Amino acid sequence: DWATFKHVSRAVSRGDAGNFWEFFGAQLGILSPIFFGLLVTSYVFLRHEKNTALRLLALFPSVIFLYLSAALFKKIQPNWALYLYPAAIPLIAWAGKRAPKWLYLGMGVSLIMVVGAFSIPYLSVPYSLNPFRQVLGYECLASALQHAGYREGVNFLFADKYQTTSLLSFYAQQRVYHFNLGESRRNQFAYWPQMEEQEVGNTGYFVVIENTQESSIKWYREHYLQRLAPYFERVEYSGAFPLYSVRGIPVKYALLFKSSNYLGGSPERGREY
Repeated sequence: DWATFKHVSRAVSRGDAGNFWEFFGAQLGILSPIFFGLLVTSYVFLRHEKNTALRLLALFPSVIFLYLSAALFKKIQPNWALYLYPAAIPLIAWAGKRAPKWLYLGMGVSLIMVVGAFSIPYLSVPYSLNPFRQVLGYECLASALQHAGYREGVNFLFADKYQTTSLLSFYAQQRVYHFNLGESRRNQFAYWPQMEEQEVGNTGYFVVIENTQESSIKWYREHYLQRLAPYFERVEYSGAFPLYSVRGIPVKYALLFKSSNYLGGSPERGREY
């Protein structure tokens, strides 16, 4: 099906505005500003370098600058350039030998960045500004599922968002189905055996994870009860379980729906990649 090529070509061809500063800032965060500066400086030093192996090695990180150029016109995901950085480390070390003061300074800045990142959970950072908010609270999922009546090996899990399906697969440590109620684009879960092939007649738990307030939960409850009803003999709302709180106020919930006797069928699969 050439799904990866179709996804990349679609991402490149659509008319999104560029995100140069977002992409550039992410690259500085990956290496630290000093190390990124040393990487750029290494190309200046390479003009007088006769080491063929080093010149060949430099070809790979140079693609980062092509991504930066493309980000002026298209939205480029910051992680697309990650595979280029292993080859960048020797170049940074090589440039650092010529400027050891900057190498040590880069190490210091990197250490401060790491300590700062790990300190965020212990600081009073507003949830909306917390760069790790998307991955907080998932260690509470297992207890939420158990409290809702989920039994591993007997019930199956499914979700309608790609991110939720992926995170459940990791934290629940079992196969999770992507049930495309939102008609999102295709992803790798679309190429695995589907619920209608393996779970007809079984009971599953539908999981919705949202950064929301308690006052908004009613809408999600009614919306998903209605959307799931055609596919199951019975759908029950099991509850909203707080996953993460700030100053005692829940800001992220897992909403669970017990879906009994799967009748088969599924929403129309996304046509986009």
